[in-house]
Amino acid sequence: MASKCCPTHVKPAINNYQGVGHKETIDDLFDLYVTTGSQNPTAGTSKPKHAIFVIYDIFGWTPNAEQLADRLAFHTGYLVCIPDVMRGQAWPPDNMPPTKSGG
Repeated sequence: MASKCCPTHVKPAINNYQGVGHKETIDDLFDLYVTTGSQNPTAGTSKPKHAIFVIYDIFGWTPNAEQLADRLAFHTGYLVCIPDVMRGQAWPPDNMPPTKSGG
């Protein structure tokens, strides 16, 4: 029985958003998107005192996730980071809806 909260016939939203943050690599282990929500990295004189870590869904680190991080940072004034916890191995959108065989 299909769940009403998680329809399987809907593909994930895709967009062409270009993030205002930057990518950092941590000890060659994983990448991290870091943003303050400003297109001007030198805007303002103080550094954020708080941080938010965004963990994305099964579709991975996408422009949608960067847009969410940028908006959170812009509206809160916090540093927002997205660690690439899947290390580039996210679920391909073409595999929707999932089947018992995995794709």
